[in-house]
Amino acid sequence: MAPQLKVQVWIYSRTKEGEYRFLLLHMVPERGGFWQPVTGGVESGEEISKAALREAQEETALSFVGELLDLKTSFEFQSPRGICIEHAFALETDVGSPVPKLDQQSYREHSEFRWGNASETIGLVAWESNKKIFFKLLDQLGVDKGSAAEA
Repeated sequence: MAPQLKVQVWIYSRTKEGEYRFLLLHMVPERGGFWQPVTGGVESGEEISKAALREAQEETALSFVGELLDLKTSFEFQSPRGICIEHAFALETDVGSPVPKLDQQSYREHSEFRWGNASETIGLVAWESNKKIFFKLLDQLGVDKGSAAEA
């Protein structure tokens, strides 16, 4: 059985003061009850980058500025449905901390959202693979990892 392809999309914004803010979504308890960036599956025949854009839009209904940033990172993990390979991306949304419209789909996936600076974000992320990708995003954005690395 071929691995299932998935995407992870870090959504970020910049305040008027130039500070980066990062969006995390909280999974409902029935789905694990942890904080993570936008994630989702790649549909059959769909390009991975298109899946990243679709998932970000479906899960938040935010508008995005600039191009999709391919973090050129992927990792493999075992899920209840088999082996998955998850590819990482990032998208910038409008200035500030806009309010996403969670759960546009027919089922409830997320219970809440949170915007945070680098340190707050890394302190909430559950999985080491997500933390490694987040640090790669910080590098690409030129964000100081000092306080985030200590979290």
